Amino acid sequence: MQGYQKYAYRAEAQVIVVYNPLSILLHVRLFVRYLLIWLFPFLLFGGSLHSTVERLIGSDQAVVHIDTIDVGVSGVILHRFDATHSTILARCVVSAFDQQRAEAILTFSPFESLSQPSLPQGRWEVSQGDTVILAQHYERALLLSAGDDAYHAITKRIAATEWIHPDTFAALLSYKGHPSPLREDIHEFCTQNAIGLLYIHANDTLFTLDCQSLSLLELTPAPFELGTRSVPFYSRIPKINANWFGEGSDEITDYDRYYLELIALNNPQNSKLDSYLKSKESRSGVGFDQNTSEQSHD
Repeated sequence: MQGYQKYAYRAEAQVIVVYNPLSILLHVRLFVRYLLIWLFPFLLFGGSLHSTVERLIGSDQAVVHIDTIDVGVSGVILHRFDATHSTILARCVVSAFDQQRAEAILTFSPFESLSQPSLPQGRWEVSQGDTVILAQHYERALLLSAGDDAYHAITKRIAATEWIHPDTFAALLSYKGHPSPLREDIHEFCTQNAIGLLYIHANDTLFTLDCQSLSLLELTPAPFELGTRSVPFYSRIPKINANWFGEGSDEITDYDRYYLELIALNNPQNSKLDSYLKSKESRSGVGFDQNTSEQSHD
């Protein structure tokens, strides 16, 4: 097994020369305070994970041996004909992981990213011994943020990542007439641009999601100054065209609420998110229903 490394953001401090002992103490206390705030881990996967199908469960699930993996990580299943020829059989997502047995259950579905109806279609099916590649394209990421300052601060602090600029996503949304991005829009964009990770900065928190499954992998405190605010997210495109009616045609009026609901809708059983939303509810009195993604006010 290779890859699947976790990197951590490390704060960089500038040396400030002062001569007053009291001033030195104040600077040290402030530095420690802000270090505790800003020293947070960003979940990144350095390279993809390779394994093989151990056995099948029914017609759409497979078991693989793997030391560690997060539920929601996506990938593909390959069938190798020989040392130089292979084909992608299916797209897969980790639906369960047994730490003691070091086994993951994958749920797979047809791979349609490179579909070409004009060419002959193979009839191969997933079978024991096929190659599994997980965390595919996790070195390529998209960040959605409400402000330009937060966008640049975050992208500068996450290493080993090729950032796809949100301008390109905004262009797709404008073409489709969706000033409110839908799950289908994100999936289409990530597929077309081979993006593995989606970061959403909302409510002073950085959410790390698999760009294909929209499964939440990690959430980290990130109280950055937003700078100039934009909706539906920071981009250099001044306005996204909107359809007259239909899903996605309304402009976002509450940035944090919209994206928290989008994340909650796609992660109804995520324990990390559940704890986060309960904590948010206890502080603000506003709750989120992960099953319906609708807010309720006490």
